[in-house]
Amino acid sequence: MAEIKKLRLKSARSRGATPLPSESLPIAVVSVDTGVFHLDQNYDYLVPAQLHEAAKIGTSVLVPFGSQSLSGIILDRRAETTTTSLKFLEKVTSLLPLISPEELPFFQAVAQRYAVGLNEVIKAVIPERSTRVEQLFQGEFATIEGAFASEKIRALHLIPPNQTPHGAIREFVSNQSHSGQVLIIVPDEKDVKLIHEALIEFDEEGIVVLTSSLPRSERYRNYLRTLTSTPRIIIGTRSATLAPIAMGSTLILYGDGESSLHSQQYPYWSARELLLLRAERANLHFFSYAPSLELARLVELGWLKVEREEVNITGLSFDEGKDSYISIISQSLKKGSVLVTTAVSGYINSFSCQKCRNRALCECGGRLYVDPGLGVQCSLCQRRVEDWSCLFCGEKRIRTISKGGERLAAELGKSFPGISVITSTSQRRIDQLPEGRHLVVSTNGCEPVGNYSGVVLLDGEYLFNRTGLHSDEEARRAWFLALSMKEANGLGYVSLPISHPVSQSLQKWNVYPQIGVELEEHKAAMLPPYYRIAAINGEAKEIEALRSTFSELELFSAVSLLAIDSLSSKLIVRTPVERSREFSDFFYDFRRVRSLTKARKLSITLDPYEL
Repeated sequence: MAEIKKLRLKSARSRGATPLPSESLPIAVVSVDTGVFHLDQNYDYLVPAQLHEAAKIGTSVLVPFGSQSLSGIILDRRAETTTTSLKFLEKVTSLLPLISPEELPFFQAVAQRYAVGLNEVIKAVIPERSTRVEQLFQGEFATIEGAFASEKIRALHLIPPNQTPHGAIREFVSNQSHSGQVLIIVPDEKDVKLIHEALIEFDEEGIVVLTSSLPRSERYRNYLRTLTSTPRIIIGTRSATLAPIAMGSTLILYGDGESSLHSQQYPYWSARELLLLRAERANLHFFSYAPSLELARLVELGWLKVEREEVNITGLSFDEGKDSYISIISQSLKKGSVLVTTAVSGYINSFSCQKCRNRALCECGGRLYVDPGLGVQCSLCQRRVEDWSCLFCGEKRIRTISKGGERLAAELGKSFPGISVITSTSQRRIDQLPEGRHLVVSTNGCEPVGNYSGVVLLDGEYLFNRTGLHSDEEARRAWFLALSMKEANGLGYVSLPISHPVSQSLQKWNVYPQIGVELEEHKAAMLPPYYRIAAINGEAKEIEALRSTFSELELFSAVSLLAIDSLSSKLIVRTPVERSREFSDFFYDFRRVRSLTKARKLSITLDPYEL
């Protein structure tokens, strides 16, 4: 019965015409969920004496706001305030603190980076609540503590061939001598499962899984466990990037450039950028076969230390060599299973030069593609090219290569009768290679995990001449991952000439010949990681007016307009990363002014994954 009384006390409203304020720290600083951007600020409230114990920092409360009662989170308790005519808290609505005060600087850094209100970040941190689950943790409070035992570590670990990501991370975690927490972020549920299985024997009791696919109560229970008991290891997908961790913890991110690690919903943040913001309070480790350009730039600056093994890949054949990919498949099937990767259907039809095979570029630096109705166009400035010729050699002939995965599987089935042919696509994905001997045809990024006697990488020119901001990264990452599953004495086929930078990268198991080329290209075209980009979508007339205004601002190095249809357009603006804070602050103020003036809502995305 005593426990029930306690619940009622904590959830009780402040009653009476003139409640008395708490004698100790009577002021609560509250982040209120107003739903109005220009009202994004903290507000002071009086804490009634009967709610003093319940109104802890981090607890959820109900407060009067104008004529409404709105929810909020207590960010601080103070003795004094400069605000007059304060109102009282109405109710404490959580049975324990839901955020840790130690995490507030991180939340504020996230809000600043993405030009959003602090309350937007806090709402993203706390999973959907369950009072029943909170009762299980009643009386327990955030215990996040810790400190750095030594200098902070920031490292990029390039995974060697014949080693899986979950194997590499398990080896790293099990070899760590420190006693701090470990937060592991991976691209998808398959990776969570594999890493959990790899670590379960190492630390069966101290592992918590945080993913958006968990049932509501389980996800909330796991979140509260990370907040109150400081588990040894936390494994999760993108949403777990905001999980509470102790000072001096180890943060691990695998596959930092994966699109699944970049939110497709407001405020469109990426797991990599959030972890970089946490680097002041934690040790940071990236694991990858082929890192993003953003990480490559941090290595270039000396901010990240690279750890890799020098390896030469044997048994590789290349386009225009003596062995065809059919020959490689035939030889490899005698020993075991074979993996054949092909491009995902539906990509923009980019192209290269038939003579020199350099990618087709616009004068602005953007990549060209062929629109069936409009002809050759630029993916960045939308300029139409009436009479295309190669910027490198002057050749006018276009070279494009592509074949759908299902068609390829059918053809290979006829060529190798009696062999089990398996297809793995995003619609019908196979996570692990079944037992037995199989010929696996997989679209890039959907390769079943396993050991293969042969790995065939098709559609090279097509993959490395697409127009997306991250197309080359995605293709390179998929190829390194696929080739990592080739047995040491197995065979491989690369559908690019041996002189191509990607071929050289694969053969030496070193991404930098290719990444160096891309970094120079992105710098010249004013693209990430050297520039921050904002994309603004809205009605064509308003976007055109904004283009005129933004073009006059010294903050933006380039302003371009893309027509979406007859009624809407998109504005693309770019700013050097050295002015990142100014860039974010500008768009925070821009959103605030539009909210104050009740202007028509625009869709604003900072650092979009694709344009």
